[in-house]
Amino acid sequence: MKTLLLSLVMTAVTLALSAQGTITSITPNSGAQNTQLTVQISGTTGSFSPGSSTYINFVQGSYSYFSAYTANVQSSTSLSAIVQIPATAPTGIYDVSVTDYNGAGAFAQAAFTVLAGQVPHIVSVDTNYASPGTTLDVTISGADTHFDQGTGTYLYFYQGSSSYIQVNSWNALNPTTILANISLQGNQPLGFYDLDVYNDWDGYITLPNAFVVTDTAAGIVVVSPVDTTGNDSTTLRIMGSGTSFGYPGSTTVVWLGQTHRGSVPNALASSMTIINSNTLEATFQFPVGSPGGWYDLYVLNSIDGQLTREHAYYKNGATGINDATADRIAIYPNPVQNQLTLRVTPAELNSAYTLTDLTGRTVQRGTITERTTTISTGGLTEGVYMLQIGGTSYKIVKE
Repeated sequence: MKTLLLSLVMTAVTLALSAQGTITSITPNSGAQNTQLTVQISGTTGSFSPGSSTYINFVQGSYSYFSAYTANVQSSTSLSAIVQIPATAPTGIYDVSVTDYNGAGAFAQAAFTVLAGQVPHIVSVDTNYASPGTTLDVTISGADTHFDQGTGTYLYFYQGSSSYIQVNSWNALNPTTILANISLQGNQPLGFYDLDVYNDWDGYITLPNAFVVTDTAAGIVVVSPVDTTGNDSTTLRIMGSGTSFGYPGSTTVVWLGQTHRGSVPNALASSMTIINSNTLEATFQFPVGSPGGWYDLYVLNSIDGQLTREHAYYKNGATGINDATADRIAIYPNPVQNQLTLRVTPAELNSAYTLTDLTGRTVQRGTITERTTTISTGGLTEGVYMLQIGGTSYKIVKE
């Protein structure tokens, strides 16, 4: 289709070159990406044909082009046009052609310049979490976007190359807001999903970690940026379900800790902003000499009690400290019932794993291609299994 459109555009340019008319001016003669503007085009006598279907094309090289949205021929030497410059249009100089069915037309070289403009992006997804088997509405908010209910806009929630969340329907409420209805299958893989929104003007816009599938019905649901590694400090956005962050008369306290190491001091929040009862942001400062490894997140107040999110943050080893005992692979829950989760740091990506029973028989094997990988264990019989990743073995109990 794009090749056909390009062929039509180039044919139009060729016809315009053979016409007698010449474009003498374009006002304004430049515009920014991702903007709409009205241009006034003037030509020599006979350049334009009032009452005909008129097409205006902006062409740069062999593959970069866009067309005017509407054209209003005022006389044989004057017309106005509404031009929507796509966010994806390359910057630089464009040739301009005007053609119509009556054979009139005009052409100008190096007539219009596309300037760098605002980059369209997705701001948020609300609600951005649910458990498998759930159907819900989510609101997608963008900035400098051109969401459209027509066929030009598509959206995808995906995790890796094979896990998708089903989009049942969606409605573009305005150019920056989409209301979508989505369904999570009963066996939907847990973890974070990216969101892609595509349309002809904005191109592909991606919001990483836009949605999370979680088996946690209440408590701390999302910690973002999850799995982000750091050394001395980090700022986390914490989202809960059914929580009472900042409730009047109740003080909310948050910290990071390693429960399996009693000698490791907690990282308390040095600052905290409560956005609403389910959302807060906190900055944590790690004490000098804090080891690397996985840290759990704790939120405490008198209404919710103590809420915990295990393996919420991975900290790199402190500078100058050889922290060889830091656990770089988190495996949970253990004991496990239906699904085992592996959370790794970038160093372990593309590592092979093998799950065997106590007789040495291999029951599952695969490759860790994502920071969070899930292994289905629902079909295994109860008992003890060994999970081997690289040269390290872990005992797994299946209930």
